[in-house]
Amino acid sequence: MSSVAKSTEPPGPIANGEGAGAAEFMGSMPASYALAFSLVEIQQHTEIVLRRRGRPVHVERCATFADKTTTVCVVADDRAGLLSLICHALVGLHLEIVSAQIYSRVTPGGTHEAVDFFWLRAQSDDVSRAVTPQQVAALERKLGQALTSNAVLAPAAEAEPRPTLDPIPAPRAFFDPVQLREGHLLLVVESRDFPGLLLTITRTLHEARLDVVSSEVVTQGWLARDRFFLKDLAGSVPTTERLARVRAAVLEAVRSALSRFYER
Repeated sequence: MSSVAKSTEPPGPIANGEGAGAAEFMGSMPASYALAFSLVEIQQHTEIVLRRRGRPVHVERCATFADKTTTVCVVADDRAGLLSLICHALVGLHLEIVSAQIYSRVTPGGTHEAVDFFWLRAQSDDVSRAVTPQQVAALERKLGQALTSNAVLAPAAEAEPRPTLDPIPAPRAFFDPVQLREGHLLLVVESRDFPGLLLTITRTLHEARLDVVSSEVVTQGWLARDRFFLKDLAGSVPTTERLARVRAAVLEAVRSALSRFYER
């Protein structure tokens, strides 16, 4: 798999009228969002967010590319474990995450809203296919049921192990020391990519009572490099010992999942 190129064109001024809502939306998003998307995409995202209309979750396709990758936007009230819940649903629907951009904003009404983008491919008989409207509807339905009932999604079926033609690099996980000195928790995880990797990481972090505030997921070839800005749900500054335990738990979970998916 290869990472999906995103526009890095700096945003220019947005005209009044149709663009006014886009300007307000962009202003509510983190600064990194405006650097990742074009003005046309920002206007499209604004309309997608407005179409949520108070529902528990809204899922919509943004674009489909020549390599069958489809960008899907998920909008929902932000809550602890949301990213893990979304990843669980994607794995259950056999939708492979190629890349992702995870954001949180404060709405004009003062609520915290997640606006997450996933570059996906549907896997069927080892053939990549574009994500269909039916699959998008199934994802929205599955997430809506889980969010309204607070039920845990049923375990996703595990993919069959498959042989590799090149050595599997050992997973790496570390907290960025520069961010730690500034009081921020940025966890970087590098691993051989496999179906369910993002779910494995986010579920482990949720179990460790660390919430994903924002995330950047990039896959280049067989290498996934994921960055997670985290918030401690315990409301305290994590100790060095606790961070070491979290790092060890993430590594153990990734290694265990790798051993189930690939032959060593």
